[in-house]
Amino acid sequence: MTAAAERPASRLAWLRVVPEVGWAAVSTAAFAVALLARLGGGPRWAVAGLYAVCYAAGGWEPGLARLQALRRRTLDVDVLMVVAALAAAAIGQVFDGALLIVIFATSGALEAVMTQRTAASVRALLDFAPQSAVRLGPAGDSSRSPQRSSSPVTSSWSAPASGSPATAASRAGRASSTRPR
Repeated sequence: MTAAAERPASRLAWLRVVPEVGWAAVSTAAFAVALLARLGGGPRWAVAGLYAVCYAAGGWEPGLARLQALRRRTLDVDVLMVVAALAAAAIGQVFDGALLIVIFATSGALEAVMTQRTAASVRALLDFAPQSAVRLGPAGDSSRSPQRSSSPVTSSWSAPASGSPATAASRAGRASSTRPR
């Protein structure tokens, strides 16, 4: 599968492809509606319910991962973010905790999208890797071999998918390469 086939067709497709994006979107939407309801004088139960949705949607996945990290006795900034959001809610600063959750969920979603895009780009670059190389022996003789089977002291010539040849040499663990212009 190529990177183009893995890339979502539309910008909204990321909501389906990367689950973190969907959860961050739900959290952000609940936060925005809760804020509007709070500023508009909406019922407290509705505002509290919307903030609860914000906390749950944006914090359940990182919270679960952080609980597993705590079981391994590791402490990181993600654990501190979840604890800070819950502590803010516990002392009555629900808005501040919800805002922290939204920021946290959004940054996690952006990280997941960029990680997936980077992985797809690397896979696409691997499509350009040559499948074979012409091995040049010490006497000037040559033979075609799979690219991965080069010996420690080898000079090889290969033409990547672009059709532009490259020369590489490996001697005693040190490699060099040239690509004619």
